[in-house]
Amino acid sequence: MEENKKKIIVGGIIAIVAIIIILLVLKGCDKEYKITFNTDGGSNVASLVVKKDGTIKKPEDPTKEGYSFAGWYYNDKLFDFNTKITEDMILEARWTLLDASVTGVTLDVNEMSLVIDQTATLSATVLPENAKNKNITWSSNNKNVVTVDENGHIKALKKGTATITVTTEDGKFTATCKITVTESVVSVSNVKLSGASSVKVGNTIKLTATITPSNATNKKLTWTSSDPKKANVDENGNVKGISEGSVTITVTTEDNNKTATHRVTIVKNETTPSTPTNPSNPSKPSNPDTPTNPSTPSTPTVKEIIINGPKTVEAGSTIKLTATIKMSDNTTTTKTITWTSSNSDIATVNDDGVVTGKKAGSVEIIAKVDNITASYDITVNAKVEPPKEISYVITLTRLQDSFGNVNQYEITSVTADGENFDFKAFTYNGQTRLPSHINSTLNKKVVDENIKTATIVLNDGTSVEATVVYKVREI
Repeated sequence: MEENKKKIIVGGIIAIVAIIIILLVLKGCDKEYKITFNTDGGSNVASLVVKKDGTIKKPEDPTKEGYSFAGWYYNDKLFDFNTKITEDMILEARWTLLDASVTGVTLDVNEMSLVIDQTATLSATVLPENAKNKNITWSSNNKNVVTVDENGHIKALKKGTATITVTTEDGKFTATCKITVTESVVSVSNVKLSGASSVKVGNTIKLTATITPSNATNKKLTWTSSDPKKANVDENGNVKGISEGSVTITVTTEDNNKTATHRVTIVKNETTPSTPTNPSNPSKPSNPDTPTNPSTPSTPTVKEIIINGPKTVEAGSTIKLTATIKMSDNTTTTKTITWTSSNSDIATVNDDGVVTGKKAGSVEIIAKVDNITASYDITVNAKVEPPKEISYVITLTRLQDSFGNVNQYEITSVTADGENFDFKAFTYNGQTRLPSHINSTLNKKVVDENIKTATIVLNDGTSVEATVVYKVREI
């Protein structure tokens, strides 16, 4: 009896376990999985629900402007729709970019200045990037001033202006660049004098002025003598001795007012016979009671000017120069000094020797006293501006497909402080976007927010990180 009870209990347990297993199997067979289709900017494809080990039917291919559909992929492999579904899945659409018609053309610069014989190259970009026909032609509206070849290489021929035009073969879209050609001017940077240092009374010597650089445009000179009663000089540097003594010959360039000096001593001409005394009129003996007058000492002249002071100044700032005037008798004096600058666009100097920097460059400050000059080289450094925080605004054109979905944005302008900037690229969260279409998943919420990780790469090559505000304009 007891044995029968045990058999009944065991049998019941087995039956219960069997029922549970059957229920679990039946429940597993009823499990459902969701299949989601990510069209990557294409037309919408509805999600599907399928039971475990079931298969799905391939949906109608999505569409996307400018692209052809390349298939559905799962884990980077083309999905086989005969595959039995055993998990939730996201199938991703892959696209192939189609060749497009030309929509425009741009040039890397819209304005340029050249000097005669200078060359440059213009770069054209045909839009969009996937345009099928990117053939272009170049032309100049004034070939006497600027020429351009089939590759955008330009050459300046003579002074004037010309407009270079690039034209697309497809659609005849154009872009232009204005070229201004100026004459090449080579400025005088220095002048030196050479020649004999003495001349006899009645004779002539020639001094030579050497201008640096040798190809300077304006080589006109002015010659002066510190004492024309002792020696004079003509416009060609010919110095004629008049009477015994010493003079300083100064030459000054018309361009940049550069000067050089040369000391010349006029000596007695021994070949000039002295006037004979009249024998019939013997000289009277001197009166011993009348003392002779001592000879009048010669007046000392300026021998040298020595300039001291800082060698650099920042644009917008000032420095003070001082000058020591040495005389021919080795004394110093406090004569009035005339200060000038070789280039007042770079730096100016006042009557007290205070130099004001104007813009970056090199300049000579000249001190002059009694036709004696000295020069002092000054370097003007550009003013260091403190970093400026700029908020750039990127305006995007919102592009929609036929279903009203926002698939792309196109950068239409970049501005800062109300000024529009030309740019090469825009980097957002590590991804570089060109001025053409941006394939993006940006939604309305993101576009209206400030993005602090954006970087603008301007056409001058600088890269600026700034707070960027997107503004979407409906088309």
